[in-house]
Amino acid sequence: MGEYRFTEYFEKEVLRKRPYLKREWCIRVIENPLKVGSQEHNRFRFWGIIEELEGRVLRVITLEDKKTIHTLFQAGGTRYETQLLPGDRFLVYRSPRENECREQRNF
Repeated sequence: MGEYRFTEYFEKEVLRKRPYLKREWCIRVIENPLKVGSQEHNRFRFWGIIEELEGRVLRVITLEDKKTIHTLFQAGGTRYETQLLPGDRFLVYRSPRENECREQRNF
C-alpha cells in the first residue's frame, strides 16, 4: 500500500462520510479494474468489484499519476455504469430496513 497516496479530501471527507469503506479496496480496484476511463481535469476513473460488499462495484477516482486516490463512489449513478454491469451490484450500502423491504418484495 506504500506506493499509493490519498488526497486530503479523501482522508477528511470521503472516509468521514463513508466509514464502512476501506483504503485497501481502492487500491484493489485500481490494480484489478473492470474498466478504466479518463475524466476531465486529468483524472482517471477505475471501476472494480468488491466481494466484501456483496460483490458490489466501486468507482475510484485518481489524479493524473494514477497513484493518488482522490475519491470513490458507489457505481451505478450513470447510464454508462448501468450498462457496464447491469443489476443491483451497484448498491454499496443498504440499511437493515432497506434489506427487509427488498426481501419482502423478493428482489
